[in-house]
Formats: sequence, C-alpha cells, structure tokens
Amino acid sequence: MSEPATADLIAELLLRHYRDPMRFRAQAAREGRALGSLDVVLRLALGRPVEFSDPALRAPALTDELERAAAFHIQQSFLRDGATHYEVLGLGPDAPADAVRENFRLLMQLVHPDRHGADSEWPASFAARANLAYTVLKSPTARADYDGQLAATNAQKAAARSREAAARGGGSAGRSRGGANARQPVAPPLWPEWLTAGVGGFVRRHPGFTVFAGLIGFSALMIGAAMWPEHEQGLGVESGYVAPPPVARVVPGAAPSRPV
Repeated sequence: MSEPATADLIAELLLRHYRDPMRFRAQAAREGRALGSLDVVLRLALGRPVEFSDPALRAPALTDELERAAAFHIQQSFLRDGATHYEVLGLGPDAPADAVRENFRLLMQLVHPDRHGADSEWPASFAARANLAYTVLKSPTARADYDGQLAATNAQKAAARSREAAARGGGSAGRSRGGANARQPVAPPLWPEWLTAGVGGFVRRHPGFTVFAGLIGFSALMIGAAMWPEHEQGLGVESGYVAPPPVARVVPGAAPSRPV
C-alpha cells in the first residue's frame, strides 16, 4: 500500500480531476503514471479506509467526494480507450508481481458484473479488460513479450515526433538560409499607408458599395458636363450682356476696311 504522503498526493489529484475533468484529464494520466501503483484509488473507490497524513483529507465531508472521484478516475484514466495493461490495473511498468495481483483483485471487486445490477455504471467490458491485463502481466514470459511490444510502439511514436519536429525546424532553417523556400523581399507599397489602410481597406471590405458609389459619381459628372453649355448661355441672356462690335483693323498704306 502507498505511503501516507503519496496517498495525499493521489487524493489531491483525484479531486482536481473530478472537479475540473477537462482541464486535468491529461495531467491526471501523466501524474498517475509518475506515482506508480495506484492501489489508493482502488481502495477509495471501494470505500475502504486509506491512511492520509493531512487531517483535512480524513474529514467526513470529503469521504463521499473522494469515493466518487476515485471511481470517476478509474473510468476515465484506468479504463480509457488505448490504455495499456499496466494502466488498466493502475500500475507502473516496473510493478512487482504482488502489486499486479493486489490491484487486479481490488479492481475486480469494483467492476465485476456479479457485484452490480443491470443499470451498473461498470460495463462488462471493463471486467474483460481487467482479466486480459492480468492474464498478460501475471506471466513473466507474456509480460516480457508485452514489454517489448510497448517499447517498439513507443520508439515508433518518438521517431514520428522527431521527424515532425525536424520537418518544422528544417522549414524554418531553409527560410533563414535564403534557400528555395526563403522569404522574398517585400516590394514597397504603391500607395501611402494611410490611404491603403483607410480608403483601400474600406474598398476591400465593401466592394459592392464602392462600385455603386463610383457609378453614381460618374453619372453625376456626365450630367453636369452635358448641362454646362446651356447654363452658360442662360447666364448671358439673363445678365443683358451684349457683345461689342468688331473693331476694324487698319493697315498702313491700305484703304480702310469695313468692319467684319
């Protein structure tokens, strides 16, 4: 069984996960693996007494919440999709054989179909997964083969992550070295920034309105140009203006000419 100090950490982890599951889901699985054998979780879910060093965790007000939090953690972390045989039993990869037996015994007391009714929150598939995990881990030969498979799978995942990181880093390095993917220099803008940010931005955001306003403005100019000569003639008549008579041009040595 875990030490009281470790039991305190596990209880705090359970409460965080239960009270805010979306925030602490990944953290719960990571911290649970770091804490090793999680027999404390199984005992809390079964309502068994657990020794804590913090008196606050022994308060009656937290007893029921810790039991619900432990059951929730087992469903969401121990028996989640893709969990390893070790994780199903709440164990670390270096768990001894007696810890494998003890955690399997506690888990089956919790999830076995014979202990629940038809509306149980523990599906029969949970018991089947626990049986499979125990069958593999209780046999030294089967456990060694399984450990080899896990190591190979983890190595493949690590290699894939390294390739992705190298691809991202290579793309950045290529751009910084001025290779084929290097960023080309940006040409200076044709229009001043205040114009492109204001008028140009409005045009990009409202192209339909801009075209309509341009047509209205162009039509107004054409109508004004067509009416301007008539307006000029009207001004001359209304003001009583009369053009002066033509002045005869006098050329020295020539007969006076009649006015044109």
